[in-house]
Amino acid sequence: MTLPSTMEVTVVLTPRGGSGALHGTVETLRGTRVGERQHLSYATLESAHGADPRHIEALRAHAASHGLTVSDVNAVGPSVKLRGDADAMGSAFGVHLVERRNTINGAAATYLDHDEEPSLPDALSGAAVAILGLRTRPLARPKFVVAGPAAAGQGNTALDVARAYGLPAGAAASGSVIGIVELGGGYTDSDVTAYAAALRIAVPQVTAVSVDGVSNSPSGSVSSPDGEVALDIDVIAAVAAGAAIRVYFAPNTEQGFVDAIATAARDGCVAVSISWGAPEADWSSSGMQALDQACQGALALGTPVFAASGDRGSADGISDGRSHADFPASSPHAVGCGGTALPALTVAQETSWNDLAAGGGAGGGAVSDVWPLPAFQQQANPPPSVNDGKVRRTVPDLAADAAPATGYRVLVGGSWYILGGTSAVAPLICAMHALVDSAVAAAHPGQRIGDFTSVLYGTLAPGGGVHDIADGSGNGQYVTRPGYDAVTGWGSPEFGRWMSLLTGD
Repeated sequence: MTLPSTMEVTVVLTPRGGSGALHGTVETLRGTRVGERQHLSYATLESAHGADPRHIEALRAHAASHGLTVSDVNAVGPSVKLRGDADAMGSAFGVHLVERRNTINGAAATYLDHDEEPSLPDALSGAAVAILGLRTRPLARPKFVVAGPAAAGQGNTALDVARAYGLPAGAAASGSVIGIVELGGGYTDSDVTAYAAALRIAVPQVTAVSVDGVSNSPSGSVSSPDGEVALDIDVIAAVAAGAAIRVYFAPNTEQGFVDAIATAARDGCVAVSISWGAPEADWSSSGMQALDQACQGALALGTPVFAASGDRGSADGISDGRSHADFPASSPHAVGCGGTALPALTVAQETSWNDLAAGGGAGGGAVSDVWPLPAFQQQANPPPSVNDGKVRRTVPDLAADAAPATGYRVLVGGSWYILGGTSAVAPLICAMHALVDSAVAAAHPGQRIGDFTSVLYGTLAPGGGVHDIADGSGNGQYVTRPGYDAVTGWGSPEFGRWMSLLTGD
């Protein structure tokens, strides 16, 4: 690998007024009733919580002194993106960039890396939260499982699953734009059209958006990231009738995560679904902080992020005898989406998804090792960590059908397959949120739901908007129990109640 002639680095900066001011804005919104929430416009976010203009200008001057240019400024991060030659980029941040090769998540990878701690001039002392893009080591896995090819009529569609959870007839999200973050793979228009024809639904408007130079690149293989992309698009297209879908293709790096979420929020997406993640232990502390800060900025605009909680149980694929929460699902400003098994599309028979004994997967769920207990979870009585007995942010928040045995029919490369995993749950819950958001907007013109966790914990769960799973099944080191737990969260959606609870109908 030769060092790139041109690369981009994202410098995530402290919000104006400090991180506490942005957090305060989000908490105020969380404490306000749906229909009365005054979300910020992008311009207001920029003036209230964007980067300090002095920091932007100092960074611009520093970049220019090294032959770099500012290619983007985003208030959602807030972040400044710099572009230029790799050697000049290394010089600007005081690091020596090298190429490294390794096997990561079972695949050979060549990526940029460095040994030094990046630095900035004194004029920016304390201003940077993270410098992302100098390391390009692949980070995350998509959270889907291929059960196998689907024979004619075999498997459930996402519409079947949503109806099992109470999707009302005629529910639509017309006029909404839903964002999907993908860190690889691609889709074809022909697959989208054929899927819609098979389900007898309108063909959705699907637009590919390139982030940090990554584009829609389908291979046609279900075992590649194409399987993830198809699952996400198909679920949202089936459930959120009338919504436009924007697919944000980004690098599989901390930079890619942050930039994709920030871009989708700036674009005005009503919600964002992300079915990629990695154990908290695989992230840098600065990368996690940067992504959580981007999620806060998104919430200030009214855009929640729904993230899959993982497919490898409470250990999240790490064999050290400890439990591990998956990130970004464990962010206190994201919605963690876990997994269940839904036999015969019958909620009364629903259990947690756990195929670990048979060598398969299980719904991710655990107590975070990083994030403190957020205010919205304090009354939920989450379990203590099996690692150290402490109570902190716990995932998932809620769950839905993810077991491959009760999986979803998906079209990839012109062929039908059955896929499972919490990758299906994040877009499913995201699509349901978009439907209710449209109903709220109709009842309260100009309003959006925005943050979902406060609604889930404060209104939906207490009001019968969930189906509690308390059969004692588990995901490794945690078990289901009455009320909230670290396996299925509050349980699965009682979607018909969502509409009545949040719109008053």
